[in-house]
Amino acid sequence: MASSILVLGAGMVGTCTALHLQQRGFDVVLVDRRAPGQETSLGNAGLIQREAVEPYAFPREPGFLLNAALGRGAEVHWHARGLWQMAGSLWAYYKNSHPQPHARAAEGYSRLIAHATDEHDLLIAASGAQDLVAREGFRFVFRTAEAFDKAAQRADRLRTRLGVRSQAENTDQLAQAEPALRVPLAGALHWLDSWAVNDPGALVQRYAELFVARGGRLLTGDAASLQQQGAGWSVQTTEGRVDAQQALLALGPWADDLIRTLGYRFPLFIKRGYHQHYQAPVQLRQPVLDAERGYVLAPMQRGLRLTTGAEFA
Repeated sequence: MASSILVLGAGMVGTCTALHLQQRGFDVVLVDRRAPGQETSLGNAGLIQREAVEPYAFPREPGFLLNAALGRGAEVHWHARGLWQMAGSLWAYYKNSHPQPHARAAEGYSRLIAHATDEHDLLIAASGAQDLVAREGFRFVFRTAEAFDKAAQRADRLRTRLGVRSQAENTDQLAQAEPALRVPLAGALHWLDSWAVNDPGALVQRYAELFVARGGRLLTGDAASLQQQGAGWSVQTTEGRVDAQQALLALGPWADDLIRTLGYRFPLFIKRGYHQHYQAPVQLRQPVLDAERGYVLAPMQRGLRLTTGAEFA
């Protein structure tokens, strides 16, 4: 008999994990209190970021830190109580963003990111989700020549070291590529290998339907009911308690609370974000990151999605 595994959390991470475990011969039960893809996986910028081969380092530029401290800009918003609670983890984040440990982290991280589009490609084809995905990349746009030049140098380094493809575009080229951008900009980096999803929640739902079609069980239940049951685990669902030999937690920002009840301590904290949709008279062709302001504009089925930077609360 195949080993049984509970996967708690039916977001993008949990659903993809359930599919891969299923492909490896495990008997998998996927459990969430809501339908698949309705929490964190619903409200993001919808990007499969093949270019994101380096973990985002803790910013060290004095000007950026001052602006963040004073609440200027959209990149960071903070609450004193939240920072106090996260102080230890933020300090560890800062130390590990030093060039040497960050380079070590990027070496391993980049090997995972290298598979991002290839692995999604297989699931997109199997789940019939081609209508949700555009494979034309996305852009970082820049307001100043200084920031544009610095980013272009980084892009050259990533292309040389890790094979990440990009195309630098000057003001005129960007205006031609994205006529909806009416403010003159210094230029853009067009990341060529990343993909854009026009409904991230719907993509998770297609993957979950594929999981069920292949024989997996998708149940409604609360991960907080997880209990150790002899040598295995048990969770309460609307169909009663379900037992399995192993349990996997893919709960995103809700993970730490449950992990702590099980006796584990990991350096986790929540980096929250928000989004809103607008009905724009002229639509963007591809998502754009306003690199010097810290927000993304992404064309979605529901309109133009604006996503914020990070809130520490």
